[in-house]
Amino acid sequence: MLGDKIREARTKNHMSLNKLSKITQISLGYLSDLENNKSTNPGVEKLNLIATALNVSTDFFFKDDIEKWDATISDQVKEEVAVYDSINKNKSNIINLPIVGSVRAGKPVLAIDNIEGYLPTLKSFLSSDKNYFYLRVQGDSMNQEFDDGSLLLIEKTSYIENGEIGVILIDGMEATVKKIIQNQNMITLIPMSNNSNHVPQMFDIIKDQIHIVGKVKQAIKIY
Repeated sequence: MLGDKIREARTKNHMSLNKLSKITQISLGYLSDLENNKSTNPGVEKLNLIATALNVSTDFFFKDDIEKWDATISDQVKEEVAVYDSINKNKSNIINLPIVGSVRAGKPVLAIDNIEGYLPTLKSFLSSDKNYFYLRVQGDSMNQEFDDGSLLLIEKTSYIENGEIGVILIDGMEATVKKIIQNQNMITLIPMSNNSNHVPQMFDIIKDQIHIVGKVKQAIKIY
């Protein structure tokens, strides 16, 4: 588990928990909870601080998870097996991207910022100057494109061309994924569903505090 790997790296560096706290400026109590696996979602920023202080990559903390993924991938992501067969033996061509929560493909729900875990992704899928993360779909309003439970690879951007599928934050609290059409200050969120109960919604970008979080680059169906 994450806490065990942090303790392993800290021990190898002959570093006390108190010293790690001083270097990273992360509270001693929080680091103690991490090592004892009482807290499991430190967030990317804290994880990077810890990894830098312990002179390891963040991949080290999830080495066991990656190996487990490699062993079971044919069962978990059937439609992506051919792609992941091209992973280098030393895993130098993959990067762990965070799964930061769920977004409802239907009625918007509260955005979840806690990291659920990390997913190995081929670097060739990504642009070096962009940031990426995964979201898990909930609901059926986009089931013509991807199913409930699918993982969406999101490229962080505030700009989306008309007709692209993106993640939108509404009133700073709720997130949803939809096809986007924008005309000046008006934005239309269009469902792509076999369920006729889902209808397009229109918002005033300024009045309704609409923020484009990113665009969907890939969907991975989890079986």
